[in-house]
Amino acid sequence: DEEKDQAMKFQFCGQLDAPDWILNEITVLIKLSAVRFKIFLGQVLPCLFGNPIDYTKITDTLQKSAQLSTSDIKGAIAVIQWIMTSAAKYNTEPQILSNELQQLGLPKELCDQLEKVYRDNREKLRDHFTANSLKIDRFDSLDWRVDYLISSSSIKELNEASVQLKVNIQTSTKVESHAFDLTPSKLRVLISELKAAQELMETM
Repeated sequence: DEEKDQAMKFQFCGQLDAPDWILNEITVLIKLSAVRFKIFLGQVLPCLFGNPIDYTKITDTLQKSAQLSTSDIKGAIAVIQWIMTSAAKYNTEPQILSNELQQLGLPKELCDQLEKVYRDNREKLRDHFTANSLKIDRFDSLDWRVDYLISSSSIKELNEASVQLKVNIQTSTKVESHAFDLTPSKLRVLISELKAAQELMETM
């Protein structure tokens, strides 16, 4: 059983089993001739780089090879996008991708076509995905000051400390500052919650 589980792991899926919907869409792809599949790959590739997809041309290409429904065509586009994106994400070697897709039932002649397109574009895809990936803002620095309030316009005798915090966050283009005031009790709650969050992160 353990050997079977290991055999079902695929590098282009991040060492996980292939999603069921991928298997379903592969049954659509196998209806295409190698020539039409090559043209189809060339038509889908630009959208992986953020360009609009021409559904009319793709529909025309696929209908000449097989009678496919609109949902079949959309599924075929989605599965190629997912395979290419996931393979590039996990930096899968082209030959390994081809072998794994053959294990999932995609004919060798179609795998050869996809392998070539992927090999020619793998680094470009990785560069594109890196440049357009979600950039998480990071903590830059913290400024603080403690003021002791003796009184205010509404309360004659206040006698309470006030902590002023300024958190500086580094975004992709600049440092943004967020300032706020805390009472001693709220500061203690904040510190407690931050410690709890840190402990939770350390267990992950």
